[in-house]
Amino acid sequence: MGEDTGTLSNEQLTRLAQYFDERVTFSRHIGSKVEVVEPGNAVCHIDVEDIHLNGNGTLHGGVYASLLDNAMGLAVAALVGLRTATIGLDVHFLGAVREGRIT
Repeated sequence: MGEDTGTLSNEQLTRLAQYFDERVTFSRHIGSKVEVVEPGNAVCHIDVEDIHLNGNGTLHGGVYASLLDNAMGLAVAALVGLRTATIGLDVHFLGAVREGRIT
């Protein structure tokens, strides 16, 4: 834990991101990568590939929801300095994604 804020140090945040990228098997499976992790904020991305697409040729909603879940869990873990689990997620999709990078 960081001395002043009760959050993780920069070194611990770096290790958290590395752990997530290297050891969380489902995240590795879908290609999720951590871009930013800091107390209360995290950004992850996926480069959309064929394995991420549903039968309509668009990004499967579960992939996008998983990416959101990853970022939320990391942001909270970085804030409180503990392992966390999200307990709820409500996603409203505004449009279809077929290719590119999602964050």
